[in-house]
Amino acid sequence: MSDTLSPAALITERPSPTYDEIMKVGHGDYVHAYTETKNDMSPRAIGAIALYPAKNGQGGWHFLSLRSRKRILCNQLKNAVICDKVIDRVHALADAEVEKAKYEADDSMMFKWRSG
Repeated sequence: MSDTLSPAALITERPSPTYDEIMKVGHGDYVHAYTETKNDMSPRAIGAIALYPAKNGQGGWHFLSLRSRKRILCNQLKNAVICDKVIDRVHALADAEVEKAKYEADDSMMFKWRSG
């Protein structure tokens, strides 16, 4: 159909991503995601783990914020080195998820007598 466009570019009518856009970040990479800029002393970037690319045409990615444990969308980022503090935070988040799953499993396995 085309010698220059990929099948995805033909279907979505978006240009094919460049090498730099593809290799910017990978799944599970630790990055500093730049959020909104305020004119105060609040941090301009937060530590986050890359989840998957956003299909917004701007090269953005969805990240797991290590601060809020929420998914965030960010177009500007900088790859960072994983240090022990980051590893400890990821382990704490995982432990919290395991405890939450245990609690939910205990609630779902409770059977109560109901007359009739």
